[in-house]
Formats: sequence, structure tokens, C-alpha cells
Amino acid sequence: MGMFNFVKFSTKCPKCGELITDFQTKDGDLTLRTVDFFEVDNFYSSCDKCNTVIEYTLQPELRKLISIQCYNLEIK
Repeated sequence: MGMFNFVKFSTKCPKCGELITDFQTKDGDLTLRTVDFFEVDNFYSSCDKCNTVIEYTLQPELRKLISIQCYNLEIK
């Protein structure tokens, strides 16, 4: 079993409506920490009720829309 991080995200299963809260990602440092969904490009889970696999992937073209104004400047 590989390492992963947990993703803070919940949604209803698009197939049966069951609440899904146990998302994971293989993006990042993979130290079993909890991250927000906007910190990763891909995360996934499956529905315990109907076994539907749900996967979210950030569209690569949207990553390009992030400008330098989205970053905080820190001078040390």
C-alpha cells in the first residue's frame, strides 16, 4: 500500500447521493497529512454505498491562469 495525503473535501456521490468525505491524493509529499483540495491537482475517492469511483483533476489550462498577484511576496 502506497503513501498518500488526505484531502479536505466532501461531495455527494453523483450516482446514488451518498455523502463522500474520504478523499485522497498522491500529489505532494505523501506523508499522510491533510490538505485542502486547492493544494493539489488530482484527488479521488470511492462511494461506500455503490462503489462509484470519483476523481477530480485540475484542468491544466486553468493552472496557467494563476498570476503573480495570487502569491504573497515575502522579503527576508
